[in-house]
Amino acid sequence: MAYKFEEILQQLQRELQAGKYPVGSRFPSANELALRFNINRTTANKISLVLLNNGILRRTGSTRAGLTVADPASAEPVIKIALIGSITHSFFAKIASGFFAAAAKNNVLVMPFNPEFKQLDSLLRKLENSGFKGIGTYSFGKLDTTLPVIYLEPDELDPPLPSVAGDTRQGGHKIIEAIKNAGHKEIAFCFADVFSDPRSARIQGMTEAALQAGWHDVEKRIFWYHRGGNSALRVLREMITAYPGLTAIATDSDDRVFQLIRAGKQLGVPIPEKITPFGFGNVEQIHHIFHFPTIEQHPFDVGVCGCETLLELIRSGNSASEKSIKIDVELLNV
Repeated sequence: MAYKFEEILQQLQRELQAGKYPVGSRFPSANELALRFNINRTTANKISLVLLNNGILRRTGSTRAGLTVADPASAEPVIKIALIGSITHSFFAKIASGFFAAAAKNNVLVMPFNPEFKQLDSLLRKLENSGFKGIGTYSFGKLDTTLPVIYLEPDELDPPLPSVAGDTRQGGHKIIEAIKNAGHKEIAFCFADVFSDPRSARIQGMTEAALQAGWHDVEKRIFWYHRGGNSALRVLREMITAYPGLTAIATDSDDRVFQLIRAGKQLGVPIPEKITPFGFGNVEQIHHIFHFPTIEQHPFDVGVCGCETLLELIRSGNSASEKSIKIDVELLNV
């Protein structure tokens, strides 16, 4: 979707430069763009918003009047920034939505990119040479670039800086506190290999709190989920074999809970009816079907704060800032 967004935006910019839409003429509506390019209306609106924020279009009166083509001579220069990361998962889509909302409020142009890792260096060089002033990013690790970068939702105790993230270490403590308060005695942990780095903040928070709560064999209670195959089935079998009286499973993600629920149906293990799973991320699509405790990380707020922090860095010229901003998290559905 990010590549299609960019391709459509570039095509419209070429058409505007070629005079297909004369100055002062009405620009196609979101519905018309959606039909022409076979995209949804939300994406069409975002494309129009980018052109508006870039001074290429302007509003005339009410929103119902639509957008018209602006005179390039009267257009004000606009800061141009990039957002690097996938928006296919709803959690990251919320981060992107917050980032775009803050950019629109500040009259800033944002271009989304989701390159393959082997294309990342080439993309960074293009951004450096194309007038971009900064980058927001998630899921791509530390970027090798001369531009200011804000790292969004890095789940590490020692993240690349500057960064904005939900306080997942705090979230880990909240999960264990809720498990203890609910009277659970026999618990287990299910973490994915993607979070296996011991510096993972959410895992550190849970293991710290479990030790403090009296589960001194916490390391033995951790079962690792590996992507691919029937890993969830294997993990669940190992858990109930090791702890027949299991009543609670703390996980690193709502996705992990969903995988365990599906495995439980195959094995006849009642999740979440009798074994309570604790998730992370408050993924709406999953909570429409199942109800279980989960950590709300406020990704939209992370995106808003990330964009505003990046703009501060750009305007101050302080690209080497060591800011690490933590957004408070909360436990839902307890």
